[in-house]
Amino acid sequence: MEEIGQASHLGLSCIDLLHSACDDQGALGASHAYAGASSDLARSVRLDEGAYAMLSRYLARSRVGEAEAAETELATNASSLKTKEWPFPVVEFHLGTRSPAATLDATSKPVERCEAQYFIGEWQLVKGHAADAEAALDSALETCPKYLRMHTYALAELKRIKP
Repeated sequence: MEEIGQASHLGLSCIDLLHSACDDQGALGASHAYAGASSDLARSVRLDEGAYAMLSRYLARSRVGEAEAAETELATNASSLKTKEWPFPVVEFHLGTRSPAATLDATSKPVERCEAQYFIGEWQLVKGHAADAEAALDSALETCPKYLRMHTYALAELKRIKP
């Protein structure tokens, strides 16, 4: 996972780190790639202390079978967030204190709705609900402008779950 470590030094976002294990078709790699990303994301959480870093770490850990520990860590890390503004509603959603509908209702900008759909789809994947994940990720594709990375990530996840 040396390339993930290098990516973090290049200033790529934490979500970029999560998705840096994509193959040439954009599909995410095997669980060992998530394990490497999870390690780098732990450092990002310590340095950044932002919600996106926390969410990315949570997703990476969940993908390698550490969902319970990931949720506990997310709750602990989220308690240190200085703001409850976006994307805090997504954190609450992943912690089970906000529904998908309430998360979408918390959006005030199109890019937030795009992100909400993406993170709802990711949560559905973690929970093993492929059909619901597909629906949320399809919605992300519809709401995310093509120039945003979330559009690319939603497309990659869709390719991975429906080859």
